[in-house]
Formats: sequence, C-alpha cells, structure tokens
Amino acid sequence: MSHPLLTLGRSAPARALAHRACRSWLPAFGAAWVLVGITLFVTPVRAQDSRQLVRLVATHCLECHSADEPAGGLDLSRRATMLSGGDSGPLWPNDSPLDERIEASLLTERLRDREMPPDSELTDEQIEQLVATLHQVELWPEKHIDGFQVTLDTRAGYDWWSLAPLSAPPLPSPANAEHNHPIDRFIETRLERQGLTLAPLASPRDQVRRLHNDLTGLPADAETIAAFEANPSDDAWERLVDRLLDSDAYAERWTQHWLDVVRFGESQGFEYNEPRNDAWHYRDWVIRSLRDDMPYDRFVQMQLAGDLLEPESLDGLAATGFLVAGIHNTVVGQSETMRRTARHAELEELATTTSQAFLGLTIHCARCHDHKFDPIRTREYYQFIAALDTVHHGTRPYQRQTDSPRLEQDREERARLRLALLDSVRRTGRTLSSSGNAIVSSRAIAKLNERDADYIVRCSLAPTVYAAPSQQTIDDDGLRLELIRDDGTTLWSTDLRPGAWSNDPADQRFRTFTTDYLGDGSGPVRWRVSSLLHEGRFGGAIDSLTVTTLSGEVVFEETFDDLEPRHESARQADSELVIHWGMRNDRWEAVGLNAIHAVEHTPGNGAVQLFGGSLDGPLPLETDEQRAIDRQLRELDSRLAPIPIYTIVPGGPTTMHVMRRGDPMQPLEAVAPGGLAAIAGPTADFELPLDATDADRRLALARWVTHPENGPFHRTMVNRVWHYHFGQGLVPTPSDLGWAGGQPSHPELLEWLAAWFRDEGRSIKQLHRLIVTSHAYRQSSAPRTSQASIAARMDADNRLLWRQNPRRLDAESVRDALLSAAGRLDQTLFGPGYRDVKIEVIGAAHYYQPIDESQSATLRRSLYRWRVRADRAPLLEAFDCPEPSTPTPVRSSTSSPTQALSLWNDPLVLSAARWTAEDIAARAGEDPARQATMAWRRILARDPEPRELATGRTLVESQGLDALCRVLFNTTEFVVID
Repeated sequence: MSHPLLTLGRSAPARALAHRACRSWLPAFGAAWVLVGITLFVTPVRAQDSRQLVRLVATHCLECHSADEPAGGLDLSRRATMLSGGDSGPLWPNDSPLDERIEASLLTERLRDREMPPDSELTDEQIEQLVATLHQVELWPEKHIDGFQVTLDTRAGYDWWSLAPLSAPPLPSPANAEHNHPIDRFIETRLERQGLTLAPLASPRDQVRRLHNDLTGLPADAETIAAFEANPSDDAWERLVDRLLDSDAYAERWTQHWLDVVRFGESQGFEYNEPRNDAWHYRDWVIRSLRDDMPYDRFVQMQLAGDLLEPESLDGLAATGFLVAGIHNTVVGQSETMRRTARHAELEELATTTSQAFLGLTIHCARCHDHKFDPIRTREYYQFIAALDTVHHGTRPYQRQTDSPRLEQDREERARLRLALLDSVRRTGRTLSSSGNAIVSSRAIAKLNERDADYIVRCSLAPTVYAAPSQQTIDDDGLRLELIRDDGTTLWSTDLRPGAWSNDPADQRFRTFTTDYLGDGSGPVRWRVSSLLHEGRFGGAIDSLTVTTLSGEVVFEETFDDLEPRHESARQADSELVIHWGMRNDRWEAVGLNAIHAVEHTPGNGAVQLFGGSLDGPLPLETDEQRAIDRQLRELDSRLAPIPIYTIVPGGPTTMHVMRRGDPMQPLEAVAPGGLAAIAGPTADFELPLDATDADRRLALARWVTHPENGPFHRTMVNRVWHYHFGQGLVPTPSDLGWAGGQPSHPELLEWLAAWFRDEGRSIKQLHRLIVTSHAYRQSSAPRTSQASIAARMDADNRLLWRQNPRRLDAESVRDALLSAAGRLDQTLFGPGYRDVKIEVIGAAHYYQPIDESQSATLRRSLYRWRVRADRAPLLEAFDCPEPSTPTPVRSSTSSPTQALSLWNDPLVLSAARWTAEDIAARAGEDPARQATMAWRRILARDPEPRELATGRTLVESQGLDALCRVLFNTTEFVVID
C-alpha cells in the first residue's frame, strides 16, 4: 500500500531543482541549503502550521545540515542551531520583526534573484510563499528534527512501507473476477487496471511438474502425471498438494532454499579453510523443523537462542548453528588491532545475515555512518550487534539427558555386555590388568557351603577415588563378590554398585547391601572380591563382609580393621581421607598394583579399595561370542558418546561501543543491546544493562525479532516463499525490503498475506498451500493470445503476473533428477553428508579436490553434499550453484554453453545415462521401440510422439540405449519447468 508521502519530491524536475539549488548556495553559505519543497509550492503551507515546515526541512535539508559535522557548519535540525547560522554567520538578525527579517536575509535575496534554485520555474507568488514560511522562527521546533522522519526519493524514512505495523487490507472485488481465491482477487484487481487478465490454467502435466519441483525438488513420475490428467479437479490438486507437503522430500527441498539464505557452509573459509565436520546437525535440524511445520516465529527463535530455549536438547544446540554458519577467520594475528578488526568483521557478517534473513533490512550498512538508504542510525547498528557480541564459533558436546529412559537402558546394557566380555576373556586364564587389585581368601571356609543351606550375605560398600578425578567411581563401576571352589569354579557371585563418586563427602557414606545364596555341599570355598571393570577407575571400597544363616548365626565376619600398613600414608583426592597401600593380612592375600589398598574412612577403621586398573592391551577376541559382544559394545559406545556439534560457544558479558567510522580502535559511547527504532510495533529498547549476560541478550533479540507486531519479520518470510514459487518476489529483493529493494508489485497482496500468515499461526506449510492452490500459481506460462503483445510491451518482466514464469531447474535439482531417472537416488535422511572431494593440506591451508561422484556413497540428494567453501562440483557450478561464503537469497539462472557441455560430458551424466539404460533394458527386453518409450517416460515423464519414437528407436539401434538417455538428459524439457 502506498503512502501519500511516497510521492513527495519524486519528479525529475524536483530532483534537478534540488541539485542546482545545492550547487548555487555553496558560495553564499559555505554549505548546501537544499530547501526545494516542490510540494510546498503546489500546496501552500499555512503560516500557523509548523508541521509542514518540519516535513519540508526533514525532506530536503537535514541529509547535509545536521548530525555531528553539518555542511558549512549550518545545522537546521533545531531552532537554536538554525538561528546561530553557519560558517558565514547568522542567517538574519534574531530579534528583528518578520518583515525586516525577510528583507535582511541573504536567503531571501538568493530566492528572489532566482539563484536558489537556479533556473527555477517557480512563479513569483510561489517564491514569496516559500520566503515567508522559511523565515518564521516560531515555526522551527525547539527539539531535534529527525532527518529520517519522511521518505525521500533518495532514501526511506520511518514512514517506509515495510517498517509499518501489519494492517490487512480488505479483499478486493475486481469487476470481472473469474476466481474467488484471495490471492487471485488481488492479482486480478491489479491486472484489471491495465486491461489484462490471468492466463488460463497450465496443462495438467505442466501443473504437476511445476508443483513437484517447487515443493520437493524432485521430478514428477509419469504415473503421478497420468493420474492427475485423468482427474484434473481442484480436489485432486489439493490432495496432491497435501501429499507432497507431508513428504520428507518437501522438507529437504525447502531446507536447501533456507541454507542459501543463511550462508550455511561446512568449512571455515579464509586462507586455511579448515573443515567443519560437525556442522551438519544444523542442516538436519532445519529438515526436521520444516517437516514438522514448526511455527515460523519458533523456527527463528530457536536459531537465535535455541540453546537457551531448549538447553537439554540436541535441537537447541543444533539450531543455533545458524549464528555460526558463515565464514570464520581462525587466523587473526597477534596485535590488538588485528583481533578487534577480525571480531568486528565477524559481527558485521552476523548482523548482515540476521537482519537480512529475518527482517529484510541491510543493517550492516550503518556500521560506519547512518544508513544511506534506510532509517537506521549507526548507534542502532552497534546496539544490534551488542545483542550478538557474546556469540563465538566452536564445537560443543551434547550428551543425552541423564533421565532419558533409553540412555539408562543403554548404560545398563553396556555394563552388562562389558562384564560378559570380561568374564569370557577371564575364563581363558588371561591376565587383563597388571595395575588392578583383586583380593582373594587365603584358606577355605568350610562352613559357607553346606548342602541346601541358605546363607545371608551383608556387606558395606562406598564409592571412592584416589589420586585423580578420572579414577573416581561412577555408576557403571562396582565390586564383584564370588565364592570359589577348590577346582576354580564359581559357586556363587554377585555384582554390587556403590554409586557414583561425589565431591561432597556427605555423599560418600557406606551403603549396606544384602543378598543370599544356596550352598550345594561341593566342598570348601574361598572369597574373591574384585573390581567389576578395568577402566582405570575404582570399583568401590568394601568396609565389612558378614555371612549368617537363616537363624541369624554368624558364620563369617570380616571388618578389614587389622590390615597392617607397610608404607607411608597419603590423602585421597577431595575427601582428604587417609590412604594406605601395600598392606598385609594373614587372612587375605592381594594381586595387583599397590595391593592391599585401603582407605581409613574413620580413625582406626579401614576399608579395602578395589582399583579396576587399566587394561594391559586390547581384549583378545578369540571366539565368535566375544566378537559379537564387542560389536554390540561399539554400537552402544557410539550412542552413549557425547555428540560434537558445531555451534555457538557463548562468551561472557561484554560492553559494546559505537565505533567512530566503524574503526574498532576508535570506541565512542557505550551502548546496550537493542533493536531498531524504525520498526514500528515492538520497542527497540531491550531494557538491558551494558554488561547483560549472553542469555539475556539473545533471548531479548529473539523476542524482538519475532514480535507479533514486527511487520518486516512477517513480510520478509511471505515475500521469500513467494519468490521461490513464482521466480521473483512481490518485492524482487527477498532479503532487502528497504528503499533499495523498492516497492512491491502488489502491495495490498503482500500486506494481506503477511497478516494472514501471522494470524493463522505462522505455518509455512499452510502458506505454501495457500499460494499453490491459487489460479495465479497454476496458470500457464504462455499468456492469452489476445493480450500477449500488449502485456509484453507493458510489463516485460511480468511483475503483474499475467502469466506464470517458466524456470530452469536449479543445480541440485538437475543432479537429483539425473539420479532419480537412473533409479540410483539414495533418499536416506539425515546424518553426515556425502563427500565428493578429497582434502589436500599444504601447510595449514586446506584444498578440496573433486573425486569420482558415481560411487554409491555419493548418490544421496544434493542437499547432503559436504558443503565446503571455495569448492563446487563442476556440474553444480555450471548450473549456478552458489558458493556458500555469503547469503544467496536469489540465485542466478543463466543459460550458457558450459551447461550444455556439462550435460553432455560430465562423468555423472554419463554414469546416469548408463544406469538408466541398464535398468530400462532389464525391464523392457530387447525391443528398441519399447526401450525408447520407457526412456521417454522415465526421463521426461511422458510418452514420445510418433516422430520422436521413430527417431529414438533409430538412435537405440545405431548407438545404444545409453546414447538416447544421454540425449534426453540434454533436452530443454528436462531442465526447464513451464
């Protein structure tokens, strides 16, 4: 919707007049006094109304005559500075009457002499009205006149359309409406003014091909096209739309678009260009979010502060990968100047992507001076980056939540399997660790194995640690109690876990464990107590061991209190308890490092510590059982290990300063984190202190950006989605809705869509559905014959949408279509991407060289390609695949000889032609005509025309089926969607 102020000063005579006035007035005042109010001359200003004067001055003067260094020393932004004049002195006597003031002013003389503006076409009456108005001191405001108050023909003001709050216009009712869809009603109303109409519906085949490409990035198969051709109803169309929106392919397709916008790359860039092996989690998070139709406001909030909103989840860490998806200079030099310069360059890059992706504003242009085109001040730029100043690049480990049932199950299963493997190896008689401690009884205990006798075993255990925290007992650790027969077999055993070590001594209390066993009368037995695992940690400490019968008779009792120390004592880490090692006892013997090892947990009361020790080497896997257990352990270890994620590493509180001319070595005033005052609705004041925490900063920014009243936030996303469905946005610059982006082709439609998007829950899927069910989307790319010439002459760029825009497949869709036709496209979801390059490291620099792309591991969707910077596969590069160092909201779509050469000679194309031919031949048999027909259906999703079939059959007979497939891959029909 246009604002009446947008028409001020837009005419060519007005611009010329202002320019000439600026040149002519420099000699008189030493500055450019551009008071060329064309609107004022057409509509005279009332003397009593100061608002017109303010608008006039803001419109034509303050760009030069305000701020810290006004031209010619003349500051016209407030009454006091206006009266003080410029370098040439006061403009007129301050206390003189109006008529004397007018006559004495050099300004009056220049205006009346036609020197300002020169070559003026103003009438004498208009000049006198202008003179009288500008000399009325009482009309000049006491407070500062904001130069951004109104939009000019050279820049936007606060009244710029995209900055206003959302205000949905009513649905129009075109006089000759053919369609009732809300989108169509807006477009038909606009076309009606030019005497144009929408084109008829495209053919069913073209509609399905268009929809499949737009929503999934994959070609429609012949069966899907045929089904819609048989029933091209609106209901059938809507069912197809819903099916595609519910597919994983939809989420993958639109993730590709989003990665372009946010400059996602998997290497650092700059001269070393180190790989980022763990950045793919962000890509997978975007896929999951789009598949699940996460509301757009939450989608953005997670990318700005996901680690704060969901601190215990993988999604929270992965989502904030957005903030560090750009390039990162890891070599910044040693000097303070170099470090600060690199840091502020990084913050500028971050501000660029954040403001353009979510708000459609180029805020980074205000780093060195107030924005030249949009109403954004330098101070606001530094407030904005202050909200991001705690963001740093790095890798953070994610450990699944400790209360996760699956995690607990995995841990228990790992402990069970580990013990099973150790037992299996122990049974071979091997010594597993020379550094561990095992205690065994020195003589048989005859009373502990009477036939059918029930025995109750009680023991007291505690977790422990000695020299280093890495040795501390954890939940998986524990002690094994065994009764061993004379022949070495086990009568009974039990595994007991005292719990995890804690630095709090109060948590190290001994726990009593009670269990039982049944004697079998097989002879005397001996005790053996050992650490469960060999992991370099303590399994625990045992303080007492007692055995009783069911009647309560004590048949065995051990307190370990009479152990004799042979060495000086030490102190246990953290607890400061006294430690003894190398102790002896007539009843017990020990095997292992420093045995017997004991802790004096109270004076004179000792407890034996069991140290698992470290394995002397890899476990010997000699049986199938051992190898199977080992495989299971490796799978569990992979699941239990912390997951490294390339994401933000939050920094501590900082204080941001405005930098003079953007120079980080010239700090001026300190500023707190904040937003942009030009955006009406949400307040730009975050109410945070200068040293606010990282959490406070990013949460405040996320709330401000996604505020329901933030108009640019909603307009930008709606326009971005529209761009991908029509080949151009309602505003042709999807990431710039400021002055440089211009006016929307259908302002009322954009406003209505943005308000609808917000009010309907910000569902991206529903926005797609609304757009693709309109006639405007489904219409033919060929205009109505009766209006083709006039439409092309009137609107060659098709901004009014009198037809749909044919579009060439993007690079990834070309590659995916090749693999799809060949039946080799691996549609595995998620995980690390495939690598079609090898890394060469020269010094510290990394270079990525292409490798054969026909391997099975590289045949996934192109979205999963390892997205390193400064490298693109030749085929993708030929079709304008962007380099991910900077955001690419609009891709180039060129037509070049390189594309034809690539589609004819690229190794992947040759492989795809061969694979397609082999698969068709296996299905069609030896009949060349049948083979040719299947090739057309497989590659172009239609049957060949008779002439095409004849030519294709001849080619198959003379050159082979792979030659025909190669030719079809090179047709315009394969790479262009009508």
